[in-house]
Amino acid sequence: MENTPKSLRKSIALAGKVNAGKSSLLNAIIGQDLAIVSDAPGTTNDAVGKAFELAGLGPVTFYDTAGFEDETSLAPMRIEAAKKTIENADLVLVVVADNKLGLWEEDFIKTIKSPFIIVYSKADIYHHPEGVSTITGQGIEELKNKIVEKLADEKEAKILDGLVNSKDKVLLIAPIDKSAPKGRLILPQVQILRELLDINALPTIVQPEEVKDAVKDTTFSLAITDSRVVKEVAEMLPKKQKLTTFSILFGRLKGDFAEYAKGAAKIDNLKDGDKILIAEACSHTTEEDDIARTILPKLLRAYAKKDLVFNICSGKDFPKDLESYALILHCGSCMLTVKETMVRIEKCKSLNVPITNYGLTISKCQGVFDRVIEPITGKKQ
Repeated sequence: MENTPKSLRKSIALAGKVNAGKSSLLNAIIGQDLAIVSDAPGTTNDAVGKAFELAGLGPVTFYDTAGFEDETSLAPMRIEAAKKTIENADLVLVVVADNKLGLWEEDFIKTIKSPFIIVYSKADIYHHPEGVSTITGQGIEELKNKIVEKLADEKEAKILDGLVNSKDKVLLIAPIDKSAPKGRLILPQVQILRELLDINALPTIVQPEEVKDAVKDTTFSLAITDSRVVKEVAEMLPKKQKLTTFSILFGRLKGDFAEYAKGAAKIDNLKDGDKILIAEACSHTTEEDDIARTILPKLLRAYAKKDLVFNICSGKDFPKDLESYALILHCGSCMLTVKETMVRIEKCKSLNVPITNYGLTISKCQGVFDRVIEPITGKKQ
C-alpha cells in the first residue's frame, strides 16, 4: 500500500480554523501520532500528508492543513498552502470545534468545489449527536464510513479503457537512453504494463530499434510509444497499425482530452513573441536532451517558424498569472492526481488560455498528430 503512487490515491484534506482539532482527528483516523498536536495556534505549517489504506476504498492520502484565522506572523504563507491543498483535494473534511457552524465555516463551505463532510470535533466537550471525539473514539469509525461512501461511487478510470481487451496483443516502445532511469522503467510505462497484465492482455515491450522485428510476424491491436521517438516509430510501423503515445494516454486519463486536442490547434496560430508555459509535474535532474527545456522549445520553434518565449514551472508550482501566455504545454501528469490536473485545466479554460499536452504537441510538430489521436477518437483522419 505504501508503494502506491500519490497520483493514484484519493486525497482527503482536513480544513478548519486554528485549534479546531484537525491534527488530533488525523491521528485518530489513521491510528498513529503523525500530526503534531498542540494548544498553540498555528502549529501546522505545510500540509502534512499521510498514506493510508481505507477499508472499502483503498489507498488514500490524508492532508492536515494549517488552520485558518491564524494571527501568527507566518499565517499568510500557511493559509495559502492550505488553500492550494484544499483546492486539489478529492474530499474535504471541514473540522468544526463546536456543536454548530459559525460564520467562518458557513462562508468557507461556499468556497469548496470538492465534495465535503462537516466534522464536529471535540464531541466529548460540546456533545454534538453526530460529532467525533479523539479522546473517547466516538464517531471515528462512522466518519471513516462516510468518507468511503463519499468517494466510493466514483468509478476508477483506467488508462486503456475502451482501447484494449483481454488477449489483445499490445506493443510498447520504450527507449533506453540517457534520460531513462537506471535499472527501471518510467512510471507511465510501468502503470500501462501493469494494467495490460491485469486485464490479461499480451504485451510486448521493445526499444525503437527492435520495432521492425517485433511487427514482422505479429499483428498488434495497439502500439504505444514514447513521444520522443513517435515519428521514427510511425515510419517503421505498417500504416494500418494503430499508434499512440504514453503521454497522450495519460493526458486522456488525468485531464480533458478534448480540451488538450483543441489546445493543440493553437500551435498553428502562434506569433512572434508569444509566451508559452511548459508545465511539468515532477522535479528532476535535467539532461542535455531534456524534453521540457530542450526538445519542446526546439520542435515548436521549428514547426511554427516563430520567435517564441518559453517559461517552465515544475512540481506542484503552477503560476496564478496565466493570462500572459498564448499556450500552456502540460506533461502527462503521471505524478498528479486527476483532481490536481483538472484544477489546472479549469483555470486555463476560465481565462481562455489554450492548454495541451506534451505528447500531442510533439506528435503535431512531427506530423503524426492525426494518427496518434485516432485510437482515442475512433475517427479516421
